[in-house]
Amino acid sequence: MNLEISVVIPVYNSGASLSDLYKGLFDTLNGNFELILVDDGSTDKSREQIVTLASEHANVRPVFLLRNCGQQEATLCGLSYARTPLVVSMDADLQHPPELIPKMLSMLNNQNLDIVYAAASGSGPDGFGGKMRDFLFYLLFPKSRGLRLSSFRVMRFELCERVLNKRRGFNYFSAIVFSRPVRAASVTFDYTPRTMGKSSYNFANKAKLFMNIFIHYGPFSRLFAGKPVKAFPIEGTENHV
Repeated sequence: MNLEISVVIPVYNSGASLSDLYKGLFDTLNGNFELILVDDGSTDKSREQIVTLASEHANVRPVFLLRNCGQQEATLCGLSYARTPLVVSMDADLQHPPELIPKMLSMLNNQNLDIVYAAASGSGPDGFGGKMRDFLFYLLFPKSRGLRLSSFRVMRFELCERVLNKRRGFNYFSAIVFSRPVRAASVTFDYTPRTMGKSSYNFANKAKLFMNIFIHYGPFSRLFAGKPVKAFPIEGTENHV
């Protein structure tokens, strides 16, 4: 099968939702996709569920990180395995509706874009902390203003390569995307309250994220330029970058 779409999903303690998520993707994309599941050091049954899905479906590619690296690194790791012309990244907790992907793909192609984001309408799951993050981000990257950014996105493979080539000690996907000219758009969807688990991003985590974005992508970013980038700590693979 000549696959056109890779779906990259970082997984952290989301084993209970993976079967339903796979079904939603299969129904939406008619089975014509590869699913790259990156286990980010989960402590629940995520690993076992990923192994089960991979044994049942030939289009599931499991990746296991040796330790918890965070959503950004787990996503970038998954993107490094994608080889299809189009790539989707989304969360594992059923907060991102797979049925929105065709609309995002249509926008990407019809408007000749590099990336399309999809974000929950209103405050969504992020609340005040999310608004503060977006405000800081828009100050640093004015070209992103007017867009609603999230971890749910459809993009071209070439953009994935560009992002991966710009990895550094601390990585924030959209900061790398908007550090250079990019053709981007966004859509919104109705927010559905979480039914499985809860977000690990509390206010303290978001405050730390704000500071890291400012330090690594703001006025001090040159201090971190040129430093060597470590390989992703993948189980069974020592030199994958």
